[in-house]
Amino acid sequence: MCLIVKQRKLNYNMLYVGIASIISTFPFSMLYTKFGARFVFLSAGILSTISTGLLPFAASKGMIEFTLIRLIQGFAYGANFAAIGFVCQRWATLQQHGFFLACMTTFNGLSVTFTNPVAAFISSAPSLGWPYVYYFHALVSPIIFGLWLFLYTDHPDTHSCVSQSEKDLILSGKTEAEIGLSGFMPYRAILTNKIVLVIWLNSFADIITSVFLITYLPTYISKVLRYGVRETGIWSALPALLHLPVKLISGWLSDNMRQVLGWNRRRRSDQGSAEYDMHVDIGLFRFDYRFMSEIGRMLLFNSIALVGSGVVLLMH
Repeated sequence: MCLIVKQRKLNYNMLYVGIASIISTFPFSMLYTKFGARFVFLSAGILSTISTGLLPFAASKGMIEFTLIRLIQGFAYGANFAAIGFVCQRWATLQQHGFFLACMTTFNGLSVTFTNPVAAFISSAPSLGWPYVYYFHALVSPIIFGLWLFLYTDHPDTHSCVSQSEKDLILSGKTEAEIGLSGFMPYRAILTNKIVLVIWLNSFADIITSVFLITYLPTYISKVLRYGVRETGIWSALPALLHLPVKLISGWLSDNMRQVLGWNRRRRSDQGSAEYDMHVDIGLFRFDYRFMSEIGRMLLFNSIALVGSGVVLLMH
């Protein structure tokens, strides 16, 4: 019963983080379009760093304090999603949006690949324990966000490390509205666009599955497969690490599909029709699957379909 109560509290805390990140995406998006991402994202990083360092103290005080800190972490986490589109619009050329977007969205996989093994080794050390996992990340975060402040600018033409030819390449074909900071965002047009809504639905499904895997895979490896703490940290990081090359290759293909395979990647009217094609193509495979059970076939086809949907999402 105690384990069930603890797991229920964990689920609620993950829910709070998710709700806070969804809510914060919209104000961060408005702040980016008005003030740029450099200092706004830095402020979110400072908020995340402080809340991470305070989490062990909040956990020792009680559930209310712990939940409050988790809400702050979720609010700061929402800055990531709004920053992806803004930075991509600012720095990606019109011919490299897919690959740039793929690179920008690797942060979840990279963070898990780094955090899980480090957290496992620190928490299993007799002289340390789990609070030092948060202290360590709170110490590393200022270095990372300091690099962000040092390396990033909102305009390519103001960056000292970007040559004039690179600036011309980045800004080529972009309108004045894409280059400037007007603070205007056509939310009504975005929210009523069917293609955008379908892509959001697919993105939501992708985020749900990836977050579910990232969150509960260590628990599965530890409690069900009964691996030790350090082994759990290493094995739970592998799926996220193996996902990164697929994401990057898909991003590159989304920009170069026409040249590589002679396809017109925009021939589909929306994301939904692309996924429909993916499911139909799988059903038309001429192969004898009688050696597999019905459950095995369902798992195989749905896995291929979901992977294909993720690839098509990047192509758009």
